[in-house]
Amino acid sequence: MSKIVLLLAVLFYFTGIVQAMTPANVENVQEAQTYGVARKNLSAGVLLSKWTIADSKKTNRFGIDERVIVYTPYAVAAVDAQNRAKSGQKVDVKDGLALAQAYDGILALGAIINSSFKVEPKSLTVHILQGKKSLSPYNITLDTASAHNLKISRDKLLFAGKFQNPTKKQDANADNKKKPNSLLTKDPAGIGAEEVVVQVWNMQYFIYFDLTQIDLTKPMLFTISDQASGDREFKINLMDMN
Repeated sequence: MSKIVLLLAVLFYFTGIVQAMTPANVENVQEAQTYGVARKNLSAGVLLSKWTIADSKKTNRFGIDERVIVYTPYAVAAVDAQNRAKSGQKVDVKDGLALAQAYDGILALGAIINSSFKVEPKSLTVHILQGKKSLSPYNITLDTASAHNLKISRDKLLFAGKFQNPTKKQDANADNKKKPNSLLTKDPAGIGAEEVVVQVWNMQYFIYFDLTQIDLTKPMLFTISDQASGDREFKINLMDMN
């Protein structure tokens, strides 16, 4: 009896992997499309919540809801079906299958991060860690980038500054003794707390790894860092996804 239970446990374990990263086929694409169409009134972000992981380190002083989305073939087919349903287009399994198959053999990640400057892909340090193994992506693409103002305490800004590598323009501003825009706020106890307004960039990257180099049976740690904002860490377990 114990051998049967063990065998069933092993089969269940590997079934989870098949659900997450198996090559796309008609059956799982249809299932994904049904999932996406049924949620056509939700935002894409809500739909993808099952495949979204937040930064577990949270040391980036400029960080606002930094996260990584794991684009499995199932997730890609579901989002495509949701978009088509929203716009009144026909949801066809042939189209969904072609799209999902483009992600076969690939671990595709969408990373949404913030920094004090627009970080080009070549300036990022990106790895997947599994035990003693460290893997680098074969491609990183900057998809979107936009800047906005953020109020931050001067203490936090100065602490974050130790990560920064100022440009010549920033150095010139320092020489001219230019100060950032600031305002004085008070906490409930009436103690003054100075804040400064800084420009923060929100960026989304698409990052691709060779799936054959990854052990699908083990959790992984995805890390991404830049000079201004330090390290971010995302704990990914493909067994928890489909």
